[in-house]
Amino acid sequence: MAGSLWGHIDEGLVFITLGLWWLFNVFKRYLRAGGAQQYNTSLSFDYDFKGRKVNFEVYSKIIVPIIGLLIEFFNNGVHVGFTNENGSFKRMSSLQHISIYTLFILSGLIDLLQYKNILVIEGLEYLTTALTFAWYGLIFYFHVTLEKHSSEMSDIVHSLGIVWCEGVAIALVWEWRTVDKFMPNYFRSLMVLCLGTWFFHIPFYLFDSSGFPGTSPNPHWDRNNHANVQFIATMFGFHIVFNITLSLIMYTVMRLVYTRKMGGSKSHVMFHRLANNESELTENLTLLDEEV
Repeated sequence: MAGSLWGHIDEGLVFITLGLWWLFNVFKRYLRAGGAQQYNTSLSFDYDFKGRKVNFEVYSKIIVPIIGLLIEFFNNGVHVGFTNENGSFKRMSSLQHISIYTLFILSGLIDLLQYKNILVIEGLEYLTTALTFAWYGLIFYFHVTLEKHSSEMSDIVHSLGIVWCEGVAIALVWEWRTVDKFMPNYFRSLMVLCLGTWFFHIPFYLFDSSGFPGTSPNPHWDRNNHANVQFIATMFGFHIVFNITLSLIMYTVMRLVYTRKMGGSKSHVMFHRLANNESELTENLTLLDEEV
C-alpha cells in the first residue's frame, strides 16, 4: 500500500473491479446452475468475446502487479536501492510492497499455466493465491507494529485491512476444500470488494486530496485524535453493510434479467426448485443454454 492518496485509490480501484467481476460471474453461474447444489466455480472466469472464450482476468493478474512492482522499484525513472552508503537497510516499506507484487505475479502465472493446461496440479492456483492474500494481510501487521512514525489513524486503517485480506485467504481455502462452493466463492468476492472500497475510501481521511500524488497529511483530520480513530473503525462496519447490500442488489438485477430472457419457457422452473435427477438437470441446462 503506497503512502499517498492516489497510491491507495488506484489499488482500491483494482480490487473493486476484481470483486465486482467475481460477483458477476458467481451470480451468473449460480443462476445458470439453478442453486448452490449444482454450482461449480473456478479461481478465474472467462469472458465471451465475439463467440470466443477469453480469460482476460489471468493476464490482468500478471500485468497489473508488474506495473505496481516497477513503480515501487524505480523512483522518477531512476533505480533506488534498499541500502544506504553504510550498508544499512532503507525503504523497507517499498521492499515489502515488492514482495506482495511478486507473489501476485507468481499466483497469476500459476493460474495462467493451469488455465492453459500446462501445469496441472489440482488446487495449486488456490493455494498460491491464498498465500498471497495471507502475506498481504501480514504486511499490514508489520506496517502497524514496525513503523516508527506511524499515527493511530494509520494503525487502525492497516489493522482492519488485515481482516479483508485474511478473509480472502480463508475463503479460498474453504472454496478449494469444500463440495458446496457457492458461499465461499461469494465470500471471497465480497472480501475483495470490501478491500477495494476500503482502499478507495479511507485515504481521503489520511491524505490531502488537493495535489498529486497526495502524500501530505489531511490538515482537517488529526491522525492521533481518538475520536477520529474511532470514526475510522466504525467505517469498517459500514463497508460491510454497503458491499453486502450492493452485492444483493446486483444479484436481484441479474436474476430479473435472466428471468426475463427465459420468459415462460420450461427452463424457468430452475428458479423455483432444483432438478430431481440428472436427466432433468441436463434437460433444464440444455433449455437454458438455448435461451441464453
